[in-house]
Amino acid sequence: MFPIRDHNPTAGPIVVVWLLLAANVALFLLAVVPAGLDGVYTYALRYGLVPDAFFADPIAHAPRLVTHLFVHGGAAHLIGNMIFLFVFGDNIEDRFGHVRFALFYLAAGLVAALVQVALVAGSNLPMVGASGAISAVLGAYVVLFPRKRVQAVVVPLILPWLVVNLVLRTRRFFLWWFPAWAYLGFWALLQLWEGFADVALTGGVAWWAHIAGFLFGALVSRSLAR
Repeated sequence: MFPIRDHNPTAGPIVVVWLLLAANVALFLLAVVPAGLDGVYTYALRYGLVPDAFFADPIAHAPRLVTHLFVHGGAAHLIGNMIFLFVFGDNIEDRFGHVRFALFYLAAGLVAALVQVALVAGSNLPMVGASGAISAVLGAYVVLFPRKRVQAVVVPLILPWLVVNLVLRTRRFFLWWFPAWAYLGFWALLQLWEGFADVALTGGVAWWAHIAGFLFGALVSRSLAR
């Protein structure tokens, strides 16, 4: 299910989320425009967090604990992450304040990355993407705004819904509203399912970074909220 929007207006201006969106998109374009997918691969190797290399020389590779958050493995990876950040991040920044939200985002990315690399210490596959940090945003959201409504596209139901529209000759959209606790709770359970299903940690998705980030966000959210 992909979120489209939430029914949760902010009280003040949003700065950090927009800067993060711009930075992630800009860096992706810098990688892709000159060299296509080769550029993405080059950036992943240059700025991604490689577990094996990190444990071999933690000090030299420490900056990658941050840089990997701004590198994505493809357009779908980038767009998916940015949608979640756009929908849920504004309210968390609004509650935390700009500086605390920025520090929270970076700390969450750091925690999520350390958990993931600890589980795949011998891997030479670069870890990239903002998923761990954004998962923390989701964890904070479900704690602070459990009853707010989230509108989402339920992808498996798109085709059946189109058929229903054709048969009934209606033009209803395949969008549904969910309480945040249900939507994000389902999302978290899905991460757990995938994490335990990929017991060999060979699937290429950092499921445990998602889980660690979500738990981090849920645990610290009330202490950071204004």
